[in-house]
Amino acid sequence: MLLARLLKAYRRHGFLARTGLNPRYFDDPDCPFTHFQRANGETMNVGGGLAPQEIHFLEGLCEGAYRPRRILIVGNAFGWSAIALGMILPESVIVAMDAGLEGSAAGLGASLTMQIASEEHLSVRVVDALSPRDVAQVVATEFGGEPLDLVLIDGFHANEQLTRDFAGALPHASPSCVFVFHDVLHWHMVDAFKKLPIPASHERRILTRCPSGMGVVFPSTLDAAARDAIDAFCDETVDLAAFHASLGADDAHAGPPLRARLSRGWRMRHLGMASTYEMEGDPERAEEQIRLAAEDAAGDAEVLVRIAVHLMERDRWEDADRYLQDAHGLAPAWDQPLLERARVALHLGQDDVAAPLFAEAARLNPQCAVAWYELGRLSYHSGDDSNAVTQLERAIALEPAWDAPCHVLGLVKGRLEGAAAAIPWFERAVGLSPGHLHAHYDLGQARVALGDDRGATASFERAMEIDPDWAPPYYSRGLVAARAEGPAAAVSWFERAIARDPDWGWPLLELGAIRYHQGNDVAALALLERAVAVDPASAAAHHVLALVRSRLHGDAAGLADFERAIALAPQWEAPCFELGIRLRRLGQCNDAITQLVRAAELGCTERTLWYEVGLSRRAVGDDAGALEAFEAVHHRAPNWSAPLKELGVCLRQLNRLRESVDVLRSALEREPDWAGAHYELGLSCRALHDLSLAEHHWRRAADLRPGWDAPRVALAALSAPASR
Repeated sequence: MLLARLLKAYRRHGFLARTGLNPRYFDDPDCPFTHFQRANGETMNVGGGLAPQEIHFLEGLCEGAYRPRRILIVGNAFGWSAIALGMILPESVIVAMDAGLEGSAAGLGASLTMQIASEEHLSVRVVDALSPRDVAQVVATEFGGEPLDLVLIDGFHANEQLTRDFAGALPHASPSCVFVFHDVLHWHMVDAFKKLPIPASHERRILTRCPSGMGVVFPSTLDAAARDAIDAFCDETVDLAAFHASLGADDAHAGPPLRARLSRGWRMRHLGMASTYEMEGDPERAEEQIRLAAEDAAGDAEVLVRIAVHLMERDRWEDADRYLQDAHGLAPAWDQPLLERARVALHLGQDDVAAPLFAEAARLNPQCAVAWYELGRLSYHSGDDSNAVTQLERAIALEPAWDAPCHVLGLVKGRLEGAAAAIPWFERAVGLSPGHLHAHYDLGQARVALGDDRGATASFERAMEIDPDWAPPYYSRGLVAARAEGPAAAVSWFERAIARDPDWGWPLLELGAIRYHQGNDVAALALLERAVAVDPASAAAHHVLALVRSRLHGDAAGLADFERAIALAPQWEAPCFELGIRLRRLGQCNDAITQLVRAAELGCTERTLWYEVGLSRRAVGDDAGALEAFEAVHHRAPNWSAPLKELGVCLRQLNRLRESVDVLRSALEREPDWAGAHYELGLSCRALHDLSLAEHHWRRAADLRPGWDAPRVALAALSAPASR
């Protein structure tokens, strides 16, 4: 049994066919036709396939001498008709054209069709092509230019498109070719069908015993068995003209009573034509179809929303909003226009407009998880974490299997309670949706915060698998490598991040900093100049660039970037400290003191901070201030010798000579071969008139640093008669 075989073929892949149902009983004009859903109830967003009676018609059509060998199908959807014809005619070559216009699952449908065809050993192929534009090419490449024996037209349904599809296929038809048109009655395409310019050798019939009212164009010489099948599906008791007249309809116009009985998609036919013309590169005709759709809507809020969504998908947000406002006016108790208006506001950066729209949608429909999710997301971004938690938990309660609110709730929990509270929500998000890129990445970030480098690495690498071209996981993987293995291990990760996003400042900064610390200032300079070019507001990039420029070109070369870093991050102590050092070395000691003291006030813990303050104060003649600074350094770092020498100098300048000698001797006890300390001790000894001891220390300094003139000058002065 063909129907049983078809159902089993799809069930093998986890798809259930909903087909052949009573439209009156189930209150659904489309339920006689074939739609697919997964076992969990998820419906596939794709056009409907032939009803079981219509499959039975195709069996009858081909059970006699008429056995078409080359079959073209316009419109594949989930491949139901193509697979059915393949099973009926296993010796035939069947090619289905599909341009993906009917639903987002068309790509999945094409793949599934090919897989089932392979399993069933059928010669069925699906090609990505648009009718009528690509028909000639498909016939040439798939059929070798040989004429077609059967054409099933079941693509986009509109009077205009039916005419175009027939005109595109007719030149490639054999004299015995039969044309079958799905949904002639169900989509009210009677006018186009009756006006088709069929050859004089052909006849046309509408199969009123098929649920969709299929149309057939066939040669008068058709095999008797095939003609019998056509006759069997034409009900002689039906007078279409009289029936239409009784409903106030005619071939071209459905009229209100009949409109209510047509396919639910019929109201959207102009939007489908607009998409077709767009694909053909004809924007003027596409725009005309949108205008016709709006005219035809005549108070239909659902159609107006669909028009708006069509425009939103094409970045025509302001145009879309006008239709959504009209839809809301027609159906003020319906939440969908409000949801879509809020989406428009979000895209336009109007969060303050979007939030009340989502709130009103949630009030109208408290079971709308989308509204609660979007409210929670907006609350999170505005910093209102308490409301965000409530709103996101409501969304999750309504849609427990939805990953997006779990992800955002993880972000909120992380900010409120820390990484440990965020991780379960991120893990739930990736469990619900293993391909959720940002949830994997944020899970990695949370694991980094907890020191779980192995877990973080796994999360970042999973994110890379999902989207190999997204830079952030490579950057974060580099940070983990730097922490766990050292900066050199991070280089390749930062390079990969930069290759994927050359205009992202953070990896440029990190790699530039590594090159700086490796001593490769030329490479560091190039990276950091790029970093500040792409992110001029990065204080860190300006700071490290200043370090590089100072080392490459001298202290003065870095001043402007240090100052820029301070302006961008006035509470950051590091650039104040580094700027102070360079100002001191450039002789701008008062300015140096200002920056160094500011660094201290901001919490700088560098041990050289007060040492630099002391040098600067001594340079401007503030020996008491310098002494205080050096004493502070010595207190903080008692094992550091350098401040001892400077303490000794300050004490001498303040005429505290004995203390000076004691401190300098203490320095030499630590470092006996310190030429500078010997020299300064010699000066203090001379001030105490202990010339022999002064001479001893200057000679020691001269021996330790043979090229240093200062001790030799002091010795020469000591030898002069006036010094004795």
